[in-house]
Amino acid sequence: VRYFVFDRLGADTAGMLQALIGVALTLAAVPNAVSTLYLAPLVNRRAVNDEKFAAANHFAEKILLFLTVGGVTVALFPELVLTVLFSPAFAPAAAGLVGFIVWQCLHQVTNVYAQLLIGLDEGAYYAVITCVGFACAAAVFPWFIGKFGLLGAGLALSFAMVVSLVGAVVRLHVRFGASIGRAVVARTVFCVAALNVAHFAFPTATELAPSGVLWRLTYLLAIGAILWTTLSREERQAAIRVIAIVSSRARTKQ
Repeated sequence: VRYFVFDRLGADTAGMLQALIGVALTLAAVPNAVSTLYLAPLVNRRAVNDEKFAAANHFAEKILLFLTVGGVTVALFPELVLTVLFSPAFAPAAAGLVGFIVWQCLHQVTNVYAQLLIGLDEGAYYAVITCVGFACAAAVFPWFIGKFGLLGAGLALSFAMVVSLVGAVVRLHVRFGASIGRAVVARTVFCVAALNVAHFAFPTATELAPSGVLWRLTYLLAIGAILWTTLSREERQAAIRVIAIVSSRARTKQ
């Protein structure tokens, strides 16, 4: 992706590409860490396959909540995020940021089932679908980048994740009779849809205008409310505990 952007769009745009990748990877830092500490031991231990399938689906459901709220927040204020993390010179890249956020959201879901494959001794198949996915991305990079610029680079990477995820799901179904959880599918679709609405419905020109901020916060609250209705009883109790802890610490600091 760096080669194609540098070749087609120049060195300055390649620098902006790196900034977009950096923001997306920062958003994914928490899921990556939790995945290593929590999911990997569950799917690699000696246990019946059904327990591993349940652990993977359960984990994917949870990280999608974080990715949706965090991703939509960044997608609503792309210029502000790039300006704060880098400098105002990177603000023109804001239009392409949503593509990279979608990429990382899909990557995190794909990674869950990739780790499950490894835990089921399907490491070779995991390697194959990963290579096929990125080969597909490499094939569409020139056209996507030429047509959509930096956004196209993010879309091409997202395409790679879709190919790999489909490959993992097919293998799990055919080889083990397992399937991706309905809640995972629903939350993945909702996450991608919410990110696209945040990108297309809220122009960057109004990002810091009072009315623009108000509408963005209203949208973010609406997303949170919708997600709340999808939570299980246990998830709601856990969310309430987290809110209580954060509020308690905030009052203590004051």
